[in-house]
Amino acid sequence: MIRAVRSFIYPFLIFVFASTAHANPCGKKFLTTANVNDALEAYLTELFQSQAITESEIQNLIESIRTKSIATIISRSRVMTNYQAQTHRQELQKFLNDPDIDWVRIMRWAEKQLKSRANAIENTHHLRTQTSEALDHIEFHPIAPAKFLLGEPTSPLEVNLTHHIEVMTTPVTQEMWMKEMTINPSHKKDPDYPVESITWWSAIVFANRLSERMKLNPAYDVTQIAWRDGTSAEKGDLEPKSQEDWSRLKINAPLGDIYRTQGFRLLTNAEYEYLLKNRNPSNEVIYPHGLNPSQILNYAWCSENSNGTTQMVGTTPQSLRINGKDFSDLIGNVWQWVHDYHSNRDFGGKNPQGPKSGTMRLLRGGSFQTSAELLTASSSIPAPPESKRPNTGFRLARTIR
Repeated sequence: MIRAVRSFIYPFLIFVFASTAHANPCGKKFLTTANVNDALEAYLTELFQSQAITESEIQNLIESIRTKSIATIISRSRVMTNYQAQTHRQELQKFLNDPDIDWVRIMRWAEKQLKSRANAIENTHHLRTQTSEALDHIEFHPIAPAKFLLGEPTSPLEVNLTHHIEVMTTPVTQEMWMKEMTINPSHKKDPDYPVESITWWSAIVFANRLSERMKLNPAYDVTQIAWRDGTSAEKGDLEPKSQEDWSRLKINAPLGDIYRTQGFRLLTNAEYEYLLKNRNPSNEVIYPHGLNPSQILNYAWCSENSNGTTQMVGTTPQSLRINGKDFSDLIGNVWQWVHDYHSNRDFGGKNPQGPKSGTMRLLRGGSFQTSAELLTASSSIPAPPESKRPNTGFRLARTIR
């Protein structure tokens, strides 16, 4: 039976592992695990989380183990012409030739993963419906985990984002802000324009209030912070009383990991750059989605076409598309607050969050005042989190669990 199952599972795994260039390129790091079943399960888990293995492929795996049948998932000629498949073939053979592989255990793992993913999708759909009812015109689209190269082409860092997230398709508008905060602090007032003149602190309080309305645990714990007299989140000018109060901000997640929060939050610097690079494996990407400065004029309100002011969200001739979905104003219109503190160096690795402390936060995306040639995929600027400018807004994201 084991031999028959292996004759199916071998080409199956070669196929699914070859389906993405962003999955772990080989199983070497798992081969050091003492138990071969632990090692194979860990390998499969990483690939499923990064969407190298789809739900339908996992279902095929389950059925094939149950029926002890051999099925052709992909032709041998196609496998032989794929470099990634060849790499996986060599590494996976070390797993597949091992008589200690427990395929019943692997089947249980697969069933558990499918159930977990189905629950996550159902919960996300329910929450998205609630959010749409609570705030008119607010829309989120899902973004899958991935590996990509962060930073300038001359000095890229590999980043591994391991969580599924959903991201607002536009910056927060003044209409969205007003429904939650009642006061409009924006310089140019129009319900369909991005809310601006917002401090970083005001942005995270807005995220918390939306989380509370949706009955989610807020991402940010601000309960121990003393606020400067006369400032408020509603007015967009909220700021702590002192530097000491800055340190009292806590993240409501294990180990303070912003990626593991439940509620709405700001994007991290790495997540924002990933949206602009759109899973492009090349380190030669300079402008978002491989555009050039002349093309950017169709995707961004910038100094060349904005008439010196913010514009209605989602009104550029074209939008950046990610996984077949439109995302507007990721570049231009307003700079957007992200979670990270500013640093003189980039942070790579698994789910980077930037430095643990600092005096500046990061802004991403450029604004209506930025020249098109400066709207690169890696550009950011530091700003005091208490600053509020008519060219600065934000958008929200949420980790899907």
